[in-house]
Amino acid sequence: MPQFKNVKSVFAYDSFFSSLLVKAKDSQCVVSEAIFKDLFFSISLHRIVGMIEEYEIDTIFLPPLSATRAATGAWHSSLMFEEVLKRIQKLNVASPTQVFSVFFPDVKRQAYISAKNRVIEAEALNNSANNLADRCFIIPLMHDNFRKKLILNESFVVHSESKHVLLLDDVLTSGGTAIKTQRLAQKIFPNANWSYFSLFRSPQLEMVVG
Repeated sequence: MPQFKNVKSVFAYDSFFSSLLVKAKDSQCVVSEAIFKDLFFSISLHRIVGMIEEYEIDTIFLPPLSATRAATGAWHSSLMFEEVLKRIQKLNVASPTQVFSVFFPDVKRQAYISAKNRVIEAEALNNSANNLADRCFIIPLMHDNFRKKLILNESFVVHSESKHVLLLDDVLTSGGTAIKTQRLAQKIFPNANWSYFSLFRSPQLEMVVG
């Protein structure tokens, strides 16, 4: 993904991680949600702090959400990442000055696309990125109870001089969602460098980027 200056993942995405994540996200299994947090909170905290300090990250984007998942309040890894960022704010370390969420129209879940078809899906996303961006929106998150206090696009003010943006995600598959998010947000931060962090990286064919 040439749009991203640094791309880092922690684990290879195998059947155990896939099953755990699908149960937590799609079956809303509270046990799986708790196991996910127990396994990955501390390592996410450590790795994200390391990237913030190493690359002087000043802006963070949480994992993108589909419109349906956002509307229903279903569990998503972004909830854990929000807790990680709140913890970072309490530590004696540099912390980002801006945190954003991105919401997209509902698209086919990568978890349900076979590995051999992900490049095709990524190419489709790549070719339609501009049209999709017209139906997406970015929301800044407030630090006090920020899941309930949201400011819509029309009224928020951002620091367009942001120098380095970090996009968080749970799984890197084709790279299509990351590319789509970066292209959308680049309109706000045209001069920023971008880095990417995911917990898992799926074995995949060569990613389609452009």
